[in-house]
Amino acid sequence: MKYKALLLDLDGTTVPMGFGQHTPTKAVKNAIIGLRGKVHVCIATGRAMDGTLPVLQSLGISDPCILCGGAVIYNPAQAKTIEKFTIPDKHLEKIFSILGKKLNKAYVQTQEQEVRYDSTHQYHDVTNIFIQDMFEKIQHTYLTPLRKIRGLSLQVMTKTFNGNPVLQISHHSATKQQAINHLITWLKVKPDQIVAVGDGENDLPMIIAAGMGVAMGNAADGLKSVADYIAPSVDEDGVAHVIEKFFS
Repeated sequence: MKYKALLLDLDGTTVPMGFGQHTPTKAVKNAIIGLRGKVHVCIATGRAMDGTLPVLQSLGISDPCILCGGAVIYNPAQAKTIEKFTIPDKHLEKIFSILGKKLNKAYVQTQEQEVRYDSTHQYHDVTNIFIQDMFEKIQHTYLTPLRKIRGLSLQVMTKTFNGNPVLQISHHSATKQQAINHLITWLKVKPDQIVAVGDGENDLPMIIAAGMGVAMGNAADGLKSVADYIAPSVDEDGVAHVIEKFFS
């Protein structure tokens, strides 16, 4: 099979896990740059634009990319947003009311940036709300009323920067799988011509959708169980290994 597109998660895949990480290793950077003009290279990340653009620029990526966990499809070549799914403004007040005291652990993300929740700010066009330390013993307190709000996607992620679970609230269409469907049309490739690489639970839809789904060696066990291939970890330049194996 000749693959025509490479879809890469960022944190824990292309760059090490950690806030403010923008630079892949030299081996990974050179491998990605070496694909320029040969295949499509797209980033699929939970980051907003402020955390993604420096990586795109350093790697010279010009193909459409998935931002904000699937809420945004952005074309860096034209500096243009192709598609965006945001939480309806009319739901925000109710969501914040339900979260109550947990808002001191909340971050609000728009296409442009992710910031700590501020009760004095009026939010619009929100792509995601993240609530840290959403431990299992308290999840039902918040998830039960939130599920009554139509059109939301609720996901508890356990593979996080500090190891504590994070609740992600987004538009129900804001998934990496939905975004891949748009990319397939835009890039004019078939699903089985895509290699997708990731490490977290939120990468599961794109790993399943791609013709070759690759989990990093440091990936969550659930992702490894459905992947077609297990690559070396991010600390072992796993992305460079994937490029050599499937695109050389």
